[in-house]
Amino acid sequence: MGGFTPYIGAGAGVARIATNSSVNYYDNSSGALYAPTAGQWAETAGTPLTWINANGQILTASQSGSLAPPVNPNTGKLESIASPPAWNLSRNGTRYNFAWSLMAGTAYTLTRNLKLDIGFRYLNLGSVQYLPGGPSSAITAKEVHVGLRYQID
Repeated sequence: MGGFTPYIGAGAGVARIATNSSVNYYDNSSGALYAPTAGQWAETAGTPLTWINANGQILTASQSGSLAPPVNPNTGKLESIASPPAWNLSRNGTRYNFAWSLMAGTAYTLTRNLKLDIGFRYLNLGSVQYLPGGPSSAITAKEVHVGLRYQID
């Protein structure tokens, strides 16, 4: 084929995914790390004017027209106004996923022992969830590579 050698390939294996993630909440009035105490769940006490859930979606006002009830973004559960928990969270985890790839490319003969290799690889390492109750994210890569191959006789 005029010095061109096309190729295709596929691979399968296991991906070890290690994650470190954290979510911190800050007091609107002072900018300090938010560590709620009893009685601080009112607009006038410096709590956030808008509550969000673990997915970053704004919670709507309750039927009474006031702020939405405080929902712990780590658990998704309503919390007691009398004894609110700290919401700051750190999480470390390791997950093993099925991984696969598809490859295609061509090698062009430059000399008897030297070839120019140009190829493409799609890699899929599965998905990961960084925080409890949060969305899952797929881990993929699309790679183009160029290299030289030297064949030793």
